Amino acid sequence: MKRMLSLSLTALLTVVLTSCAGIPTSGPVKPGSALVATDTSSIEFFPAGPIADATQEQILRGFLEAASGPQNDYAVAKQFLTPEFQTKWDPNASVSVDSTERTITMASNNTATLSSSVSATIDSTGQYAEFVAPTERTATYAFALVNGQWRLSSAPQGIILERSIVDLIYRTYPIYFFAPNFQVLVPDMRWFAKASSTTTRITKALLAGPAPWLGSGNAVVTAFPVNTGLVANSVPVIKDVATVDFTSVVTSADPLATVRMKQQLTASLLGVNSVASVDLYVEGVPLGQSAQASVDSVMPVPVDNRAFVISERGVGYLDGDFVSAAPGYSTSIPGNALALTLGSANRYAATLSVEGVSLARPGAATSVIDARPGLIAPSIDRLNFVWSVPRAAPGELLAITPEGASTKIAVPFVATQVTALDVSHDGTRVAVLYSDSSGPTLIVASVIRGENGVPVRLGGSLSLPVPPGAPVDVAWIDSTSVAVLNTSAGSSILYGNVIGGRSQGLPSFVSGTAASIAGGNNINQLRLLSSDGRLFSLRSLTSWSLASSGIKVLGVQQ
Repeated sequence: MKRMLSLSLTALLTVVLTSCAGIPTSGPVKPGSALVATDTSSIEFFPAGPIADATQEQILRGFLEAASGPQNDYAVAKQFLTPEFQTKWDPNASVSVDSTERTITMASNNTATLSSSVSATIDSTGQYAEFVAPTERTATYAFALVNGQWRLSSAPQGIILERSIVDLIYRTYPIYFFAPNFQVLVPDMRWFAKASSTTTRITKALLAGPAPWLGSGNAVVTAFPVNTGLVANSVPVIKDVATVDFTSVVTSADPLATVRMKQQLTASLLGVNSVASVDLYVEGVPLGQSAQASVDSVMPVPVDNRAFVISERGVGYLDGDFVSAAPGYSTSIPGNALALTLGSANRYAATLSVEGVSLARPGAATSVIDARPGLIAPSIDRLNFVWSVPRAAPGELLAITPEGASTKIAVPFVATQVTALDVSHDGTRVAVLYSDSSGPTLIVASVIRGENGVPVRLGGSLSLPVPPGAPVDVAWIDSTSVAVLNTSAGSSILYGNVIGGRSQGLPSFVSGTAASIAGGNNINQLRLLSSDGRLFSLRSLTSWSLASSGIKVLGVQQ
């Protein structure tokens, strides 16, 4: 029987409201995500080992239950295996997430099959994949007698866990890679069981490289030389310091690359609560320890936590019902704008009006840069390229410079209509909401750039769940998750999707029709504008709270 230790009220709230993380009063700033559980849960399972004279089925069921205990590299689960197979079985090879309905069939005295319905998998590097529909899978197990006791002599590599157990003992951790210009870090979400080996698994996943969809076409890059490995099979944490000892391959890195390696590792390992800093070594010798590797300098700059709006009271940041004018933009952004995106560092703003997509500069005249008919709301990336596309021509996506030069961006889909797109703050990914013959589709795709950072095509992509109804809008919640808005039967339905994780239903909006959404730095800065000009903010994942009225346009901040 499983025993559970320290199931506190705090832990229960962590499970139920996974995005409501507390604000620490001390210690380093740690990267996190709006819609994923943080590394704060005190829940641990301590499964029991095999009982004396257990039957083959009891041994198999005990082994499956023991997969809930990752302590000491699944030491309890290995007790159910023959001594020879203990050295061959790799519990970290994969995780199959199934339901509670499991059927065991004894094919013979020495073999059994397990049938279950698998809804998701997690691979050896922590990459999560959720199936559109559960898939029936069958696994084969073999038994042998060891000193008169049945033990498993063969089993599939990896473990099988029920969904409820995965939700309790697994956490999502961002590992970080660089945008191609090495100016900003980009998160790549991974799933690992909370255990003493978590720092080791994060480090190994980082060295293995980005997820294929994100790394294709060098949308993101790493500072680590090819074939970088660890001297020992562990990354110990002593007094909040993670010690990472690399093989000699990293000696080929120059001092700047060493700084970047430390930035990647520090950002990735700070997701583990026991880690406050990281020390790098090469076969026991300190590696560039004197180099200052500030993580903050390569993280995306947070946007203003206030909504940027066009209202009856002017253009600017919303403070209650008062609009604080945005310097230089109060006169340059046209009052007839239908949509608005404010670029990074407020250098440019892109607007949509009946004339097309225009570019505004602080204190300067607005100029039309795309006059094609039927355009959707534009987006701006961190390199100041404006992304613009006609609703009825999804394949005609353009990247336009502030000077008006345009480049066609190749897209990996065939669609009848595109409803919305939003480029991530780091400029390496784009969320696209479009429709094809199967209905509304939401993808997040990597951005492949050519010379001078010009976007030339969309690379690999992930398909994300879309709520029922007609598609309306999509927005980045933070650097690891996006929200999608649809309308159906008089209500507006929203999902929050973790990139490389699970989807989560957000509170439906029933007070009129939702016209657009915009994100900020976290889930509590997700905002919704109704068609009658009322602005709402999401509060604690439970409801929408009225923030203001008389709003014409809810701007997107980059």
